[in-house]
Amino acid sequence: MSSQKIFWTINLSIVTLFLAFGMHNIGKFETTDEHFWKYDRIEKYWNGIKEQNWKKTRVNDKPGITIALLSGIRLPFAPDPDTHRNTQKEKESDKQFRFFNEKDTVSINTALRLPILTASALMLILIAYLIQRITRNIFITSVGIVAIGLSPVLLGISQIINPDALLWSTVTIALLAHIAFLKTSEKKFVILSGIFTGFALLSKYTASLLLPFMMLIVLTEPLFRTHQHKNLTRWFRKQILALTTITAIGYVVFAILMPAVFLKPEHFFYGTLLSPALKPIIIPLLLLIITVILDTWLNKAHILSFFYQETQKHSTKIAAFFAAIVLIIFSLSLWNAWTHESLFPLNNIKEESRQSDVLTFQQLGDVSSVERTIKGFLILTQNFVFSLMPLTVLFVLFACVKVLIGKAGKSTQHATTIITIISLVFFTGGLVANIFVNARYVIVLYPLFGLLAALGAWEGYYTTKNIWPTINKDIKTKTLCGAITVGAVTLCGIISLWNSKPHYFNYQSPLLPKKYNVTDSWGYGSYEASQFINNLPDSEEIITWTDHEAPCQFLTGKCVHDAKIDYQKVRPDYLIITRRGSITRRLKIKNTPENVNTEDFYSSNAQEIWRLNIASRPENFVRVVKTDFPQE
Repeated sequence: MSSQKIFWTINLSIVTLFLAFGMHNIGKFETTDEHFWKYDRIEKYWNGIKEQNWKKTRVNDKPGITIALLSGIRLPFAPDPDTHRNTQKEKESDKQFRFFNEKDTVSINTALRLPILTASALMLILIAYLIQRITRNIFITSVGIVAIGLSPVLLGISQIINPDALLWSTVTIALLAHIAFLKTSEKKFVILSGIFTGFALLSKYTASLLLPFMMLIVLTEPLFRTHQHKNLTRWFRKQILALTTITAIGYVVFAILMPAVFLKPEHFFYGTLLSPALKPIIIPLLLLIITVILDTWLNKAHILSFFYQETQKHSTKIAAFFAAIVLIIFSLSLWNAWTHESLFPLNNIKEESRQSDVLTFQQLGDVSSVERTIKGFLILTQNFVFSLMPLTVLFVLFACVKVLIGKAGKSTQHATTIITIISLVFFTGGLVANIFVNARYVIVLYPLFGLLAALGAWEGYYTTKNIWPTINKDIKTKTLCGAITVGAVTLCGIISLWNSKPHYFNYQSPLLPKKYNVTDSWGYGSYEASQFINNLPDSEEIITWTDHEAPCQFLTGKCVHDAKIDYQKVRPDYLIITRRGSITRRLKIKNTPENVNTEDFYSSNAQEIWRLNIASRPENFVRVVKTDFPQE
């Protein structure tokens, strides 16, 4: 079979699996903040376009325009979200209960999510094409696209009406297209990178970091070349012009699709140069860009040439330094989990890390500020480590070991350096900004580590070739080894998706012992808990209290979401309790009899009649508890 046929066979297979798993129960869950998009932002954007009321095209500060664009395609074919909530029935109950036309919930969710999932699947093909153009290696391309396309976390976020759903794919394409230009000098990749930079900015302002990341790639590229550029001045001028063009195209796409920026220019700057992500580093970044431009155009790149002459001989050590950081982070995360929390606690880490909206990490006890910072950083990174598939972790570690001992290829050294620096930016930024970094906030790292895993697999092939020289001489043996590796990664991905379905975004690796949990359900399990109650006798008269709003959209009966209720007015028959809700939003009832204690509902003696452990982890639960309030 030719390499082209192999390329298309593997990629179409991954896209098919991505869609097949993604379609499973796509409408049967409700995550946090999706209701803002379903009932307001998507329709508001399209109304703004139709009415030429450009003010309406800024629907959110993220800004989430790509979500509004794609989901809005299916809006005319879905039940009207405006009539989904039965406000008339709520008024009749004196707003004690929440009512939804629950039969429409799945249809609305499916209609609005399907375009996002489909777009993500199609972009996988473009990602694979770019990897192939960059590496010219069908093995690296195949392992990379499998590691990316079968990642449960990436599939999970692609099912959700959220700006991050399209951030990972648009950022990845923008970066890869830029790298493809570096490798091929084909101008079409500049245009492609610019367009997807615009789409990324329209997804979430985090994409404003693309400019410094691309600058970083350009500045480090000469360090890891096997030979020097013939004319460094000319090369840098070409790269600066390419970056300028990419940025200009991205900004134009951003402005055209969010015309509100023409009414209020501050919206433009908030999403680009002065975004919350870029603003803290904009001055040093601009100084660096100006320095490079001046040295390139006025000084014939003498400063840059001197810099590379002095540092290129140390490139292997530089890469080894960053590889060591990844190895330390991954190793300490695994060590902590398998030595029974010897470094820091694992359960309820998000809830116990914050105090008055500040990351204090009080669960670490009385330790020095330096130790608290280091362990706090590890607490943030270990969430990411345990959301990667086991084989991805294995290949990443192998790549880093090869880089550390100076035996890896220049491409692997460069990739390890870039990916580590980008990762440090996200995690350090979260720590400084008092943001608990979960999978959603670092969603762009998953495809990057998928690529690093592919390079690690390729380094493994080279190691095997040295031990078993005949592998490279016999084409059948070589092909067989490649097929076995790709097959193993594919099988790992399928198993990971199967074991986590339909709650893909809650995936946690088998490398994390089952007794631990480093995430919360984020709305998963709401449908299943509601269906259990809906199947009880007289379900339309049942009063259910829930610690988050999602189950209300699936319940046929009366739903209560208020944290505090009056015993004289509302007496729930059942409670839907989640792990996170049991920590942060417990039920409080006023005017209760002396023999009623709401804390009993959260104890081991509670009358639990149904329970779902998300991803089979007991500490990530959704449970239904019967109240049995005394009759008067």
